[in-house]
Amino acid sequence: MSLNNWLEFLGASFGLVGVWLASANKSISWGFQLPACLLYAWIFYSSQLLADSLLQIWFFLSSLLGLVKWSQKEEKQLPISKMTAQEWPMLLIGNVVGIALLYGILAPSGQAKMLGIDTLCAVLSVTAQRLLVRRKIENWLFWMVVNSLYLWIYWKSELYFTFVFYVVLLVLAIRAYLKWRPLSIQTLNPQA
Repeated sequence: MSLNNWLEFLGASFGLVGVWLASANKSISWGFQLPACLLYAWIFYSSQLLADSLLQIWFFLSSLLGLVKWSQKEEKQLPISKMTAQEWPMLLIGNVVGIALLYGILAPSGQAKMLGIDTLCAVLSVTAQRLLVRRKIENWLFWMVVNSLYLWIYWKSELYFTFVFYVVLLVLAIRAYLKWRPLSIQTLNPQA
């Protein structure tokens, strides 16, 4: 196995533990995400998935924020909640603008593989991560879509450990959504 294969295996391992812990609403999850982000920044860069490589740097920074926010005492923690109707239009506009900007930045290099779908996935991943840090239940719906799209990218890129990692991430996103949904309903209706 090559060095990149070993790094991919380690990144997937750290990432799996981190996402599994996040789906269980555990703050320690972020400590596993941090090394996974660093490993995957290199893996994606070396595979010419430039949007994904940049995304890992953002994930690293947002994981630090998640660690801080989720580690607060229980009474200061953000509750699991749903997005409001007012939040959706700005979220959608932000995604469209983000896709256009990132594509415009990376396209001139001519070095990125699968730039269109990679850019779409990177921007939707930023959205999902922002929602996860804020403990919005919709984050898991975004992760389901993104992880499904990434399966194709990673298979075509011959990143097989990452492909398996994302199959598991898709299952974990479904599991987490089902686990968080009742908690979100209780938060919205404390008397229920």
